[in-house]
Amino acid sequence: MSAVAIRARASETARQFDARVLGSFEELEQIRGLWNQVEWAGPDADLDFFLAVAHSRPDVERPFVLLINRGESLVAMVVARVERIPFASRIGHKVVHSPLVRSITVVPDGVHGAEDPTVAAAVLEELAAALARGEADVVQLPHVPVTSPLHDASAVQSGRIVRRHRGRVDPHWTATIPDSLEEFLQARSRNTRENVKRYGKRLLREFGDRLRVETFRSGADVDRLFSELETVAALTYQRRLGVGFADNDEQRRLVELGLERDSVRAWVLSIDDRARAFWHGYAYRGTFFIGSPGFDPALSEYRVGTFLQMRMIDDLCRDPAVSAIDYGFGDAQYKRSFGDDCREEADVLLFAATARGAWLRVARNSTVAVDRLARRALDRTGVLQRMKRTVRRGRSGATG
Repeated sequence: MSAVAIRARASETARQFDARVLGSFEELEQIRGLWNQVEWAGPDADLDFFLAVAHSRPDVERPFVLLINRGESLVAMVVARVERIPFASRIGHKVVHSPLVRSITVVPDGVHGAEDPTVAAAVLEELAAALARGEADVVQLPHVPVTSPLHDASAVQSGRIVRRHRGRVDPHWTATIPDSLEEFLQARSRNTRENVKRYGKRLLREFGDRLRVETFRSGADVDRLFSELETVAALTYQRRLGVGFADNDEQRRLVELGLERDSVRAWVLSIDDRARAFWHGYAYRGTFFIGSPGFDPALSEYRVGTFLQMRMIDDLCRDPAVSAIDYGFGDAQYKRSFGDDCREEADVLLFAATARGAWLRVARNSTVAVDRLARRALDRTGVLQRMKRTVRRGRSGATG
């Protein structure tokens, strides 16, 4: 079938549905009951979670929530924000191009109902229509599984949009939580099990009673929790890159919401009453979604992060509300070592069919192409992995 025929079929498909966009916070409250009936795959699309983020970010102009109905039945929902943000293009970690754009930014796991290819096509058509109306320069759908109907639908170009091709594919690791830590470790490689045992004994032998692990959940002192996490986060390589945990209004709102719901869990490892490592996250619909962990790189030879992760998993094995861990987006050695399922994901970007949209697309494609070539060259020589280790070591020479 030709591309013209495919586009014609997609447009015909879209006419089977009725679509409505909600663009104010007042309208979102009016559909709270409907929203809460949707079984979202992750917490980002939860209404209260979404509101906490939107109200804490000054760049957010308004919500963009797309409802698609067939007759009286809701068949799809898209949770997004309209925001004015830097549209950063990177080569490695270096930002080389960052114009300010108006973006319709879909939250992670913020598309419901697109498992049906017909519905996925309708979702893309409606997002394209928003660009055609001039509501934004770009639509950003992050972390779309490359085997999904939504990703397939995005490969069909519409006359009103231009899709960015050849986006980088990243792994997304998850792990099943069994009834015990022993069962969890038994499913890992022999080398991983031996390392957990060896480094755990070494840490306890070195620090003994000076080491303490504290768990924070419902009823925790928020100020003290943030003080402990910030003490560690300030030392991490993520902080040097401008990512990872930060004590800011958004994180405060989300943690306070999670503590109210008894969905937030945090584990802090201290030595001599000083925080040296932490793990935290949100329990949501049976899955524990990991936040960005942190550890003091000066203690990397003891694998304090791994030690604390095992304490966390031990607790999660005993938690009847949790049956899986989601390690989040992107690759890392600890995710490969302790994850047992991996799916490939890529961002989907749709650009307005304007001169500015075309310019943004060309600029992004150019930097993506250079970044890909550089990564391939460095990966073939082993330099890329050494560079990643160097970034994680920082000045201390730690390996993580």
